[in-house]
Amino acid sequence: MEPGERGPRERAGQKGGAATGKSPTDRGKPGTQRHGVVDRRGIPLAIGLTAANRPDATVFEALLEAIEPIKGRRGRPRRRPAKLHADKGDDVRHCRRYLHRRGIKVRIARKGIEAKATLGR
Repeated sequence: MEPGERGPRERAGQKGGAATGKSPTDRGKPGTQRHGVVDRRGIPLAIGLTAANRPDATVFEALLEAIEPIKGRRGRPRRRPAKLHADKGDDVRHCRRYLHRRGIKVRIARKGIEAKATLGR
C-alpha cells in the first residue's frame, strides 16, 4: 500500500467536535418520573410524580393508599386490590411486607431472576 491510500489499516477520524457534548442521559439534569397504578383494563386508579433520582419503591405505599374505594355491587366498597403486579423497581422487602400486611397477593418480578417480558403473563 502507498502512503495516504485507503485500506483496511486506516484509523477512524477524530470523533466529536465543537458541537458535541456529553451524552444527554449523563448530564445530571433534573427530571421527573411518573408512577401509576392501573386496573387490569388499563384504567388509572392512582398517579404520582417524583424526582427522577428517587427509587421507585419510595412511593409504593403512598400510591396504593391513594386508590379510591372501588365501586361495585351492593355492600361495602373494596379498599384494596386482590392481587398486584409490579416491575423490578418495586422488588424490595418493605414493599412485599406491606402487601402481605394488607392481604394483597403479590406478583413482583424479581431482580436478576426473571425477565421483564414475563411479568403479567
